[in-house]
Amino acid sequence: IGSNVTSIAEGAFARCSGLATINYNATNCTTMGSSDSPAFINSNADATINIGSNVTAIPEYAFIGILGNGTLVVPNPVTSIGQCAFKSCVGYTSLTIWNSVTSIGESSFENCSGLTSVTIPSSVTSVGNRAFYNCSGLTSVTIGRGVTNIGESSFENCSGLTSVTIPSSVTSIGTSVFSGCSGLTSITIPNSVTGIGTSAFSSCSGLTSLTIPNSVTSIGASAFSGCRGLTSVTIGNSVTSIGNGAFGNCSGLTSITIPNSVTSIGRSAFYNCSSLIDITIPFVGSRADLPSTTISESSVFGYIFGYSTYSQTGTIQQYYSSSSKIYAYIPSSLRSVTVTGGRLRYGAFYNCSMLTSVTIGEDVTDIENYAFYNCSGLTDIYVNRTTPPTALSASFNIRTATVWVPCG
Repeated sequence: IGSNVTSIAEGAFARCSGLATINYNATNCTTMGSSDSPAFINSNADATINIGSNVTAIPEYAFIGILGNGTLVVPNPVTSIGQCAFKSCVGYTSLTIWNSVTSIGESSFENCSGLTSVTIPSSVTSVGNRAFYNCSGLTSVTIGRGVTNIGESSFENCSGLTSVTIPSSVTSIGTSVFSGCSGLTSITIPNSVTGIGTSAFSSCSGLTSLTIPNSVTSIGASAFSGCRGLTSVTIGNSVTSIGNGAFGNCSGLTSITIPNSVTSIGRSAFYNCSSLIDITIPFVGSRADLPSTTISESSVFGYIFGYSTYSQTGTIQQYYSSSSKIYAYIPSSLRSVTVTGGRLRYGAFYNCSMLTSVTIGEDVTDIENYAFYNCSGLTDIYVNRTTPPTALSASFNIRTATVWVPCG
């Protein structure tokens, strides 16, 4: 394809299954087919694509329909790779992107399932949405230090991925970026990251441990949901919000500490954490600043584990007023809870008979009626305040338990 070609029509090379080589030298070409009818539609040729030394941009949809083979080289002086440019080129096993490239377009390498490794050079500043979506053969990815934005679902469903290097230039990890990367066994989130988006690491079932650095302030909804292999999570002390279902279905977790910096926890944040034994929370319910006049399901312990409005298998009944209740999915494995602050509202731990130990922190101010009603398994209550919090006459309904208070 010569340098004087400015556009290539839809389906121009349709069904050219015998193609062995494509020499692309179209330095002025701006369009190659469309999303509905790419230039090479239905060719399914395992052709080698050679990009000329004077080409600066690869158009959208350029080589959809070409399977490719061996190594794909995106050479100097190419600066941009268009949307879907190499989508479904499944025959390529290796990709070389030269350091003239500054942007990788949306879905540009989507479904390139034969690729095994990718190095994104430091010249690249943005990786488009779904850029490497469903590249199931990828085992390692190195992202250059120039990248500041990783698009939504960029590496989603790269199930073979075992290693990712995220540079300190990245400030946020967006929606579903690594969702479904079930082969990942570890991930290092750099201190530059301030936000972890919705479903960012959902279904990364191979992860066993996780450290969220102090730079992060928000954890999005379902961010780590379905990470069944997680046994250890450390949450940095700058996090202020944890989204709905953030750690849902993390069935391997046995312990979690939520720092005092957190002011809101979403519904079902720890849904089906079925192995959880102990948890430390900065308050009970959804928010640290929940008004005292608010009477709702968001004021009881079960809120963060998810609930139904009617009885279900595995639920326990929790009243949050004399006439209002939910059926919460509090894990039966749970034994120990530490609450570091806030008010323990009406019915806070209602029917939590699985608990054997509760620690009431220094910043807990009040314990309202029925807060520990029918917590029949409690054997130890630790009160860390030198001046005990105010408790009402019906706060506890426990026959025998040892109450531990500060000496003196």
